[in-house]
Amino acid sequence: MIAPVTVSLKDRTKLFQFIRDIPYRIALSQDEQDYSCAAKTPMLQKMLSTVGLKSRRICCQFEWKSFGLPEDILKQAIATECGHEYLEVYIPENDKWVAADPTWDSKINSTGLPIAEWDGMNPTALAIKPTKVFSPEESAKINEEVENASKEAWNTFFEENRIFFRSLNAWFERHRQNAGQHA
Repeated sequence: MIAPVTVSLKDRTKLFQFIRDIPYRIALSQDEQDYSCAAKTPMLQKMLSTVGLKSRRICCQFEWKSFGLPEDILKQAIATECGHEYLEVYIPENDKWVAADPTWDSKINSTGLPIAEWDGMNPTALAIKPTKVFSPEESAKINEEVENASKEAWNTFFEENRIFFRSLNAWFERHRQNAGQHA
């Protein structure tokens, strides 16, 4: 029997950091590239699968007010609760599933949001404080529903949330620019 190839911890952490440090940005339409949790999580999943690591996408809910957003941005949110997605990675060395959440890029650390670090073995901090976490089976169903949503449903979603998403993206970008000025 051939032993399974185990990717090094260094390689795992490099893949994680690569995806994590893509600047977080919520798309404002279906035509824009999205770099929110809903895009970065499957990107990390695909990269880890190429090196033989199993993973699963986990969905949860959170409240926008738990972010510490400025009040003028927070009041633009259409809903008080929102969905979030992160990855659980199977660690063969210890036969455990651990959270790996690449959501926030390291250039926005001045926001006070938890910028995840991953050692390739242990769970990362989650990007948000979940109010509810769905099981892997429930998460798979949620992701399937989202991926199969109609173009009209997506257009409505973007139209309803565009002002809030634009303000949120601008807030993150201001933090990145300020970080660059202090580097």
